[in-house]
Amino acid sequence: MIAFGPSNSSVQQWALEYDGDGWFHIRNKFSALYLEVADKATGTLVLQQERSDDASQRWRLLPKGATLEFDAPDSPTGLKAESR
Repeated sequence: MIAFGPSNSSVQQWALEYDGDGWFHIRNKFSALYLEVADKATGTLVLQQERSDDASQRWRLLPKGATLEFDAPDSPTGLKAESR
């Protein structure tokens, strides 16, 4: 994910690392640090920190206006795969 214009700067590039149950850790490509909500009361201060398993570093991506749900979606059924 690129946060600003396409300048190919690693400072603007972020990797989403799946953490299970619909949650992600967001890592900066340049610093290798993770986004963390530092002011948990208001959620307004976000910093980059070493990775931890604290809830302040877990993120969920939602469409605008979507209701926050804490239950992961059902696993897909009827999937088929073949090797090539």
